[in-house]
Amino acid sequence: MDKNLASKILYIGIDYRNPIGGVASVEHEYAKFLSPFKFVRTCVNGGKAKKALVAAEGLVRFTLRMITDRDIEIVHVNASTEASFWRKRMFIRIGRFFGKKIIYHNHGGRFKKFYADYPEQVKKVLDQADCIVALSDDWKRYFSEELKCRRVVVIPNLVSRPEPPCSPSERAESEPLRLTFLGKIMKEKGIYDLLEILDEQRGRYEGKVRLIVGGYGETEQFEKMVAEKGLGSMVEFAGWVNGDKKDRLLRATDVFMLPSYYEGVPISILEAMSYGKPVISTRVGGIPEIVTDGENGFLTAPGDKAAIAGAIDRLMADQALCRSMGKKALEKVKSYFPEEIDSSLSELYRSLLND
Repeated sequence: MDKNLASKILYIGIDYRNPIGGVASVEHEYAKFLSPFKFVRTCVNGGKAKKALVAAEGLVRFTLRMITDRDIEIVHVNASTEASFWRKRMFIRIGRFFGKKIIYHNHGGRFKKFYADYPEQVKKVLDQADCIVALSDDWKRYFSEELKCRRVVVIPNLVSRPEPPCSPSERAESEPLRLTFLGKIMKEKGIYDLLEILDEQRGRYEGKVRLIVGGYGETEQFEKMVAEKGLGSMVEFAGWVNGDKKDRLLRATDVFMLPSYYEGVPISILEAMSYGKPVISTRVGGIPEIVTDGENGFLTAPGDKAAIAGAIDRLMADQALCRSMGKKALEKVKSYFPEEIDSSLSELYRSLLND
């Protein structure tokens, strides 16, 4: 992005320097190709007291930037739901007070439910934004048609190319099918459904399927369930993975799993596709726009354990299908690489500045 244009944008959101979660990962990627990357953190991962302190500090820093940095004309707000949304409301008000253009970038997969719970308060905040950024066409329709937001554009999440490039996996007939789950460990991500499937299909999957799980969240509950069901020989918990550890894990996997109940456009799926891996996921949020059932992966209804098991069976039995889907996944994800997103962002910023 042109440096003069980048200097006019101030981003706010969760601390991205050691990214945990989708929003931080997006910010982390933006910081790689935007120079200067002007940013004020509004949250960090941690306890409530730490988050409150960082939010208060962020308000002070943000206000000072509004006063002292005369170049800033646009505030790009990265937000989700619940506490993230309510924190950003204060920053949006301050930005509007100083006459800045406001972009509200929605990353919340549960935004529809959140809006249903607080319709008047949420709509009032959204109406202060000059533009809503949605992650997919499905989300654009929701904000445009149901919430009647006046300007909505689609800018997908982005993912970097792995270096060196990764080709679809080859595995020996004697090796188990390697499934990988990366994300927050919680019921809504479908991780417990996966454990129940392995338990129910133990007779067929023992020695033939292995699930590697990387993430944060309900780790104690997850490990307890693995132990209680005696799945230790089939499930490996890798803890939080990033950097080289994530690279090695994705290169070694055969199939990426994310059977979520709610999503936007998951960074984890885009990352897996950039490594040439087929995906088994669900028809929620923007996922059907990146994963085509039967082409570069399989999609099921949330919680449909029989269908998820059926998809695992197909890829376990057919290595050629697994490789073919992986190649198509890699081809599909190319439009989510940084140069494409950089162009879309630049176009959006220039259009707002010219209004």
